[in-house]
Amino acid sequence: MVDFVFTITQGRSGTHSLYDLFKQHDPETLAFHEHLDANAHGILTPDIGQLRRFNTDGLTSEITAFWTRKLAIIREMTAGRGLRRYLEAAHMNAKCGLIEYALATELEDREDRFRFIVLDRAPEKIARSIYEHGGMRHIENMWLWYLHPLYPRNLVDSAPYSKHGYLGKLAWYVREVEARKSAYRSRLLDEGFDVLTIDIDQPDWVDTVVRSNGFSVPTGHTQFHAARGEPTARRSTVEQNLRDILNSIPV
Repeated sequence: MVDFVFTITQGRSGTHSLYDLFKQHDPETLAFHEHLDANAHGILTPDIGQLRRFNTDGLTSEITAFWTRKLAIIREMTAGRGLRRYLEAAHMNAKCGLIEYALATELEDREDRFRFIVLDRAPEKIARSIYEHGGMRHIENMWLWYLHPLYPRNLVDSAPYSKHGYLGKLAWYVREVEARKSAYRSRLLDEGFDVLTIDIDQPDWVDTVVRSNGFSVPTGHTQFHAARGEPTARRSTVEQNLRDILNSIPV
């Protein structure tokens, strides 16, 4: 039996900081940020085709088979190291059927324990960070890392955001994942799953994660932050523009 810990988030929201926390301070956890080796795509990380098909058709037999295989590999990896917990902070998993797969398994038939960490951050900060990294500029990037605004299974209509250009696209993406977070959180809690929500910009997030997962961090080693860099006039302007877009479109 493995204690699986996965994230539900947009990315640019502290996934690497969460990974660092487990990697450095929980000796019982096999921790990964993302699986990006050439041989990992389609096996340990969803590939473009799987992501596109899930967001079009939902939890098909193909996506179910992907998760069955991936979790079997993880069980073997974790057992081989004599560990009891596996943490993967990658944000792509929840956008390719992980939650649907977990929910589709009857409680009494679950081999393992699933725990989910919902990573929150101010929407304009997430969108601004994606902007700085050039995310969502090209269709292949949307397919592989983020979401396409015209996927049939989207929860948020992208049309009101499209008139705002690139920043509108980023604002839509953040809103779309916020809607998925809310829906997933509710469904998981209703089915008895362990769901922890943290804001990576709040000073107590490390303590919250540590308490929830039963390990400790030595005094003076609790400074884990989402990568943010120094505030600049340009950053402030982009964030304000994003706030304006988000405020102009009702949730």
